Amino acid sequence: MAIKIQIKKDRKTGYALYTAIILTGVLILVAYITANIASKELLLSTSAADSHMAFYNADAGIECALYADLKSGSVSAFDINTPGTVSCDGQTITTGSQTVQTNPTQPSVVGGNAASIFQLSLPNGCAIVSVTKNSGTTLIQSHGYNSCDGSGRLERGIEMQY
Repeated sequence: MAIKIQIKKDRKTGYALYTAIILTGVLILVAYITANIASKELLLSTSAADSHMAFYNADAGIECALYADLKSGSVSAFDINTPGTVSCDGQTITTGSQTVQTNPTQPSVVGGNAASIFQLSLPNGCAIVSVTKNSGTTLIQSHGYNSCDGSGRLERGIEMQY
């Protein structure tokens, strides 16, 4: 006597595994897209903060030059006939007292010339300020940086003429 075993194939087998794999793939894709967006927004917000810092440093530089030109005494610090002194944020800057980080670098010039240039070191960056006096007008240009070294620094500038 032979025993006959009949195996019935269920066509529904494997669908749960297939559904789980598809769902896992979709969830991984959503997680990747979300992480990618979050990392880009983090870079953007860091860049915005650095941009603000560079602008505030440029503003500090222009305020320093404006004060030295108009309020520092009876003679402007940037008088074209006599060398002057700029004192801002605990720093005293005279002609040749510092190296300005321009390209190429140059020594500071404060007064005694039609064009003056100096660098103001600030807690979160620096500002490079140039003052040019021409026949009754003064042009102050201040370039603020979020970092004083060359790696990933942002520059913002302000110009004032009176």
